Amino acid sequence: MLTIAGYTAIRKIGTGGFADVYLCRQENPSRMVAVKAIKSEMLQDKVLNLFVKEIKLLAQLGDHPHIMKVYDSGLSLNGRPYCAMEYCERVLSNVIKRQVLDTAQLLDVGISLCDAVKLSHDAGILHRDIKPSNLMYSSYGQLLLSDFGIARVLDDDYFSTAMSKHWSAPEVVSRKSEATKQSDIYSIGTTLYALCTGHNPFAEDDTRKLQSSIINGKYDKTITSGIPVSIRNIINKAMNKNIDIRYKAVSEILEDLQKVQVSLGLPPTKTYTDDLYGHPQIHGTSEYSFPDYSVGTNTQRDYKTSSSRLSTAHIQELEEQAEQVKKQKAIIVGLVVLLVIFTGALLF
Repeated sequence: MLTIAGYTAIRKIGTGGFADVYLCRQENPSRMVAVKAIKSEMLQDKVLNLFVKEIKLLAQLGDHPHIMKVYDSGLSLNGRPYCAMEYCERVLSNVIKRQVLDTAQLLDVGISLCDAVKLSHDAGILHRDIKPSNLMYSSYGQLLLSDFGIARVLDDDYFSTAMSKHWSAPEVVSRKSEATKQSDIYSIGTTLYALCTGHNPFAEDDTRKLQSSIINGKYDKTITSGIPVSIRNIINKAMNKNIDIRYKAVSEILEDLQKVQVSLGLPPTKTYTDDLYGHPQIHGTSEYSFPDYSVGTNTQRDYKTSSSRLSTAHIQELEEQAEQVKKQKAIIVGLVVLLVIFTGALLF
């Protein structure tokens, strides 16, 4: 079991190729945290460098409300490097085993995910492992993108072959290309597919068959009848095997998801990076007070007065558009009712 000064390990809650994750209680401040620690047998220079890189990336991107925050990092008493992060019980890969997301939920998660990835890409960082098991809900219900363990800086080819094949782009699986922004977009597509169907687009367990299906784009493109065609088209474009047809930037898929949300008259999801209309990032407000996740602090950050940047001008425009759509639908319904009444009067 993991032994760290100031922490009490309760149980192991996950394991991966390089590290284990433990549920721990931090003594000061008193709270439950998820502690990721390198496996003892993996204490190699490459792995340690990768781990340090992950902590730095999370610290660099951690101001975004939809990216996992790091509380603390250090060395355990038995020499295992660790980082303590926010503990989230609700992982989307588990959520969709019980109930897939409906249209409103799918759009909300998709927009939040794209907004987080956009910040990462703007900072020159690829995630490279976007999938439902790396998406979680915080105790406040905020979507969080986690596990930048195999992320890399765009001009760094380090550990270029690390990937989760079921969620990886054809050009990456075939080794014809290194990971790019467009391969992250592909993984967003496969993730959205799974969130509305409950399963990965590619069900093959055999490695060769799996690679063949991914490379040739062989999956059920009708996806599910439970979501609008417009969303299915977005997912299929994001997953297109041809990178010339696939979305070029995450801002493009973000914009299309927002347009669908508005067209359906749904409340717009808040975004924290530049909006689709090119408005500058400006300060906004939130009804919540979140913890300050800076290492070594024990204060609360009030996002009403913080430098967290919300696209409030964009939100206002989307809300106005949504209201217009609702009014138009009400007018159409009224006309249909009048037509039915008039037709009935003529018949009788």
